[in-house]
Amino acid sequence: MLDSNYKNYVLKKDIPSLVAMLENLDKEKHPEEIEYITERVKDLKIDQALGSNLSGNNPSDTEDAPESISLNTSQQNTIELSAKEIRNSDPIKGTFWLRILALVIDYLFLGLLGFILGIFFSEQFAGMGQSGIFIGFIITLLYFGFGDSSLSKGTIGKKILSLIVVDADYQTLSFKKSIYRALIKTSPYFLNGIALPMFGVPQSVNYVLTSMFSVIFISYPIIYIINTHTRQTITDLIMKSYVVDSKKRAGELSSSPRYSWIIAISAALLLSISPMFIFKLNPFVKLGDLQTTWSKINKIDGIIESGINVNEMNFINFGDENSRVKTVANITLRLKENLVSNNSPSNVQNIDLVQDALRTFLLNYKNLDKIDSIKVTISYGYSIGIFHKYENISQAGTLVEWSRLVY
Repeated sequence: MLDSNYKNYVLKKDIPSLVAMLENLDKEKHPEEIEYITERVKDLKIDQALGSNLSGNNPSDTEDAPESISLNTSQQNTIELSAKEIRNSDPIKGTFWLRILALVIDYLFLGLLGFILGIFFSEQFAGMGQSGIFIGFIITLLYFGFGDSSLSKGTIGKKILSLIVVDADYQTLSFKKSIYRALIKTSPYFLNGIALPMFGVPQSVNYVLTSMFSVIFISYPIIYIINTHTRQTITDLIMKSYVVDSKKRAGELSSSPRYSWIIAISAALLLSISPMFIFKLNPFVKLGDLQTTWSKINKIDGIIESGINVNEMNFINFGDENSRVKTVANITLRLKENLVSNNSPSNVQNIDLVQDALRTFLLNYKNLDKIDSIKVTISYGYSIGIFHKYENISQAGTLVEWSRLVY
């Protein structure tokens, strides 16, 4: 750790104090700090040398000062090299694609880990239903929490590409702060779209929460792209952290991004348009009706969880300019046992729990007169967020056809 007065020494260009700090540091215990301070002292000496060369013999005497300063070739080259060195030493500059590639590497590793776990625990994961996603959530949280902290100084992807996560003082994050950063980073991905009603949350509240998580998740790359000054995402802005190139010299890090008004406008636009996609439901569909039917289907023995949605679809016959709008009810059943592998789509209608689910839907859904057809999909598999594996087969039929079958 550097002396708390370090920044003041740099701002005041107090080279003697910085040199004194160097003399008091142990070369074996603080090699990085010594290299860091040494570079800053060199910079200050270059600045002083350039300043004395360019200012003339008596810079305070404005009357005698020349109207313009002519530079010889050596001074011009010195200035150009110094400016180039400053640009190239910026620890944030050039990290845009490196961060994206590092994230891809990290998620490929997590996906491989999820695949290996699935080989040994596929049945257990399948029996957990949507709760299995929290397995991946915890793994990802610990991976980024530990990897980006001072305990590891970089996840696998960041280490390969020489990136580290630091705070405003250019210090690696504590494990606690890194966990909080990972929590903000991963929560929107893992919680987006999860069926919270299984925890007793009403369906209407679930749609609102899904909208919020979607907005946050979509805003991550948008803010990262437009924030060219500090390359901070929402996660970094909240935790006041930075992802920097560890091979470049440490420098002063800006405490706030430029173009904050663009970020604010982008966030507002996302908030305003997201409900258009989240709440795109037919006007006759009442969430209460769907939730009542959904909860009763979930109680059928052999079904882990189900999903129901009612959509309008345009059907166009070949050679016919007129299209017809049909209302289709899609019912998805995730099963406790694998009844998918040994069945064909044409045999879905003969499975007992499918008939029970259809009977429940026909008895409890109050807008059957507006339904044209029903598509039933049975599914077996698992999702733990970082990896998923499903087998699905489907069968569709008209409302009349399904009604004749189950009664």
